[in-house]
Amino acid sequence: MKKINVLITSCGTSSAIDIIKSLRKIKKIKINIIGIDKDVNASGLYLVNKNYVFNHQINKNYILKIIKIAKKNKINFIFPIHSNEISIFAKFKEKFHNQNIGIFLDNYKKINLVNNKLKFYNLLNKFNYKYPEIYSDNQKIKYPVFVKLVKGTSSKNSKKINNKKDLNYYLKLNSKQNYIIQKFYNWEEITIDLLCNRENEIIAYVARKRIKIKDGKAIVAENIFDNKLLKITQNLIKKLKYIGACNVQVFRKKNQYKFIEMNPRFAAGGLPLSTELGINIPKLMIEYYFGLKKIKLKVPKRKIKMIKYYTETFNEIR
Repeated sequence: MKKINVLITSCGTSSAIDIIKSLRKIKKIKINIIGIDKDVNASGLYLVNKNYVFNHQINKNYILKIIKIAKKNKINFIFPIHSNEISIFAKFKEKFHNQNIGIFLDNYKKINLVNNKLKFYNLLNKFNYKYPEIYSDNQKIKYPVFVKLVKGTSSKNSKKINNKKDLNYYLKLNSKQNYIIQKFYNWEEITIDLLCNRENEIIAYVARKRIKIKDGKAIVAENIFDNKLLKITQNLIKKLKYIGACNVQVFRKKNQYKFIEMNPRFAAGGLPLSTELGINIPKLMIEYYFGLKKIKLKVPKRKIKMIKYYTETFNEIR
């Protein structure tokens, strides 16, 4: 293929911008990018070749609108971005395939399972993987604790809590939502960027230490190589029978590991580090999906640090 038309949703997110930047690094294939968002000021809209702005709810009508835009622009492949929309794309992915529009996601049931932290922990327990202990309703709590929503994104409403008074205040604010109270761990926090093939094998892997975090996204990070963690992660993906892109978060202390969560999407913040290391996951996904190249796992041995910063885009007002 000499040219591929791709569509990227939620162009205001950092993940979308990181994917656009990664796609722009592809040399042998011309990549034409269409961007979509509901905010006219979403910065990613001004980094693509053509954009669409429209209000929407995450439902079947949104999918039908995306398909209409995709057909009009002869889209070959779609990157759905935001956590809130991944499951609806998975639910209707056959509609895209029927229109010869590529999309590489796991099934609807699997996406919803890993998006639900309690269900994911139940699976980890079944597979004998460790995770931060969860306090039950009647259990005596030892502070500090870490509290988060069962279904949450970008660390929204996730926080360390040091005493009972603050915990009661948090629970009052979030009384209408399901939450988890966990033992707090001051261990290294590792995020692993992954791409998994249809045989549930990892074909792209970069593990990174999150040094500085803002709004749930790594703004300072450095990659690590931990062979034991690689093997544990490969085993987990096999047991989950997972396909597609995802990121896994882990606490690490020496040779001990506790899995925090798994997100069935591209990581927010750290993708440029993977791309700089030569593991361009959006590029690898396209190559694998269209059979352009046989993809074998390559774990980078070079070590680098990423420090993110804001930049600007300017556009003429007409």
